[in-house]
Amino acid sequence: MSIIQDGKGSGNKASVTTDNRLDVTAKMGERIYYVARKLGKTFITMCKCTQIVGGTEEGLMYVKYTGNDELFISNVSVSTEEPGTGLTEFEFFLDPTTYSGGVTKIPVNANAGSAITSETTCMHNNDTTSLTVSGGSYMHNVRLSGINTYNIDFKGAVILTKNKIFAIKVAAATAGTKTRATIIWYEEDAD
Repeated sequence: MSIIQDGKGSGNKASVTTDNRLDVTAKMGERIYYVARKLGKTFITMCKCTQIVGGTEEGLMYVKYTGNDELFISNVSVSTEEPGTGLTEFEFFLDPTTYSGGVTKIPVNANAGSAITSETTCMHNNDTTSLTVSGGSYMHNVRLSGINTYNIDFKGAVILTKNKIFAIKVAAATAGTKTRATIIWYEEDAD
């Protein structure tokens, strides 16, 4: 078996087997893990809305990226406390044409050792101030029956560049239904 040195004097090496196959070992992790650990730029925010009028769409939340790099949405989790078997629909939009109202929500850095803050404006209904979200590109929806939670793993494939927006609207069948959305994302240089 031949040994290949990394050429940097660090002692890292790989080998070639007698079958001419490269023999290597690697640590594997999703990109979000690396960004959280090495760059300290992975964020989480949980937004809430109590349905005012049953069956009527309300703005639940939006995230507007204000940085100069890119924001990669990793996961979105939605939940409803709809009584009985009523339906709750969550609709996801990119770049709504109207977005106003709501209450500021400060994202939490997932790396507790990092003091870096997210380069976003996050707004949510917060049960107190209506949030208007309309227009834009309708990209996904989730319908849940009764008390339920659903997780969507976007794997970082939903990407926001400067001033782009990701928004969620909700419509629960019953007035007073509590709904929630949690978004996990990371921010890094596009290169």
